[in-house]
Amino acid sequence: MDLKKIERELGEPVTESFPAMSKGYAKQMVARTSMFAVGGLAGVAAGKLLEHRLKDNQDSRHAPAGVEGDVYVALTANWLAIYEHRRGALKSSIGDLRAKTERKKIASLTIDAKRFGFSSIAINTRDGGAYALEVAMAHKGKAQKVVSAVGAQGRVAA
Repeated sequence: MDLKKIERELGEPVTESFPAMSKGYAKQMVARTSMFAVGGLAGVAAGKLLEHRLKDNQDSRHAPAGVEGDVYVALTANWLAIYEHRRGALKSSIGDLRAKTERKKIASLTIDAKRFGFSSIAINTRDGGAYALEVAMAHKGKAQKVVSAVGAQGRVAA
């Protein structure tokens, strides 16, 4: 992952970062891929119905406009930024900036770390902004470092 683009845009080095996804996105992806594997094109139609139902689920309502799907969270000395995360066959890349807030404007940053599966991350800003993300088990440690670096209260135990 090349963090140079983020460092150029924010004007300072990235201290901590991790890939994540908007809350509820993992459920949608599992529904989509499993239905295709089970039923081919007929399964895709059933998967779209299931995906539509999952979108109505409470979990997927927390993603503000522009912060949906795969994202990449980067922390610098003064900023917390959320970028589009593009996964490629050989290499991942950073896309467009989706959200940016000053660290001093973060009211809380918490992680509900789970031993298995996806851990929930909640970012709340002093101006009322809220971002609900999920992080895969493989990147949970990186997310915990960001939570610790911001100094927010949150359960950071494994």
